[in-house]
Amino acid sequence: MKHQISDPLRRSLPSQGARVEDDLVRRIPPLKKLSPRRVAASLPFAIVAILVVATVAFGATVVRPMVISALASATPVVVGDDADETDSPVVPTASPTAKPTTAPTGGPTARPTAQPTSTATSGTMRLTAKLDGRKVVLTWTAYSGADFAYYKVVRSSDNKAAWPLGSGDVLAAAISDRSTLTFTDCPTAGKTWSYEVFAVKSVDGGYVALDSTNLVTIAVPAAPKPTSAADPTDLGALRVVKNSDGTYTFSWPAYTGDIDFTYYKLDGQPFPTAPGYVENGGHYWACLGTGDTSATLKVDPGTWNINVEAVYFPGGTATAAARTDTLKLVVASAEPPAIGLTVTVGDDGFAHLSWDKYTGDGFQKYVIARVETGTPTQSNAVETIANVSTTSWVDQSVQPGHKYYYRVLALSSDGAVLAQSPVIKVRIPAAATPVPTAAPTAAPSCSSES
Repeated sequence: MKHQISDPLRRSLPSQGARVEDDLVRRIPPLKKLSPRRVAASLPFAIVAILVVATVAFGATVVRPMVISALASATPVVVGDDADETDSPVVPTASPTAKPTTAPTGGPTARPTAQPTSTATSGTMRLTAKLDGRKVVLTWTAYSGADFAYYKVVRSSDNKAAWPLGSGDVLAAAISDRSTLTFTDCPTAGKTWSYEVFAVKSVDGGYVALDSTNLVTIAVPAAPKPTSAADPTDLGALRVVKNSDGTYTFSWPAYTGDIDFTYYKLDGQPFPTAPGYVENGGHYWACLGTGDTSATLKVDPGTWNINVEAVYFPGGTATAAARTDTLKLVVASAEPPAIGLTVTVGDDGFAHLSWDKYTGDGFQKYVIARVETGTPTQSNAVETIANVSTTSWVDQSVQPGHKYYYRVLALSSDGAVLAQSPVIKVRIPAAATPVPTAAPTAAPSCSSES
């Protein structure tokens, strides 16, 4: 007797009261009538019907291979109770439904792929940027955490500023003062730049970012084509004033020529090297706007050649439209070098001073300073000598019996102390008291008797 084979594709569901033995081959009770019964296998046709529906819904081109494969592998199942009759498979005669001539219109629509955003991940600090002509003025909020060492201002050409520096990144500035929250950059005009500021701490071998700002991008307009490419004109004299805080303020005449220049560049080079932004391949001390005619900055000790150029970019190359005269500036170190000094009191009762000749650059004058109490400075000058070869002087204004403190200073043209002597103390002897001469005693007169 034949047995029904379980159909794994049409298995009973638990919601239909299925039992575990539904997956097993179970005996079929014998029919009451023993006449042969052939049941045509319905599985292939069920599959064909399903695929026809799928063809209409999703397109015959995709479903057709599935139909052919299903028909080729389907085997009809024969159920009967006649053991003497040879059963043979029943091959279905129905042909598959022809594929539709028109493409279906109700197919699923592909979901659009989301485009990645270009917004950079940032920290808690905030950065803004604005243009001042063709300069970029950056302002950011302060980092308030611990371990601060620097603000690292990073300029990027590829919209991906990073610390440590990545490809296309340039360190525009490193600022150690936590309270300094602005920086003016002078990037190449006619390009778009991105900026980000990082607060970093010092570690072995480098610096690690503690916090960062958002990334800002700004387009710097190209400089207009100049109306002239003549040699730089004379901008006039560069002037300097030393401030009480040790900084120097430089000032110069405004450029009034017909070239639409980009900005002023102030540059200094160690003496005797010639200064100038153009001559030095891009080096400069300060970048100033077209409306600026002064700049205040700290200058390191040394002897400097300094000038200012009005710069423009014909053909993309930095060129000076005008240039100031070169200023030679001597900045003394915090502890000026010493020069020897001796002070003696001569037989004439005056103070005689003698000192070593100053041999450095930038000399303008010697100042002899004198006080009766305290330490003498150049504000206590009693004599000024402009000849560097003069190395002695006599102080004839001293008073007998007084004590004096002397110092000799070598000064530059701007009043900086190039060298100074130690303080020497001297006492002027008191004048000798003259001894009075005794008046002669009158001889007694003798009287004669008559």
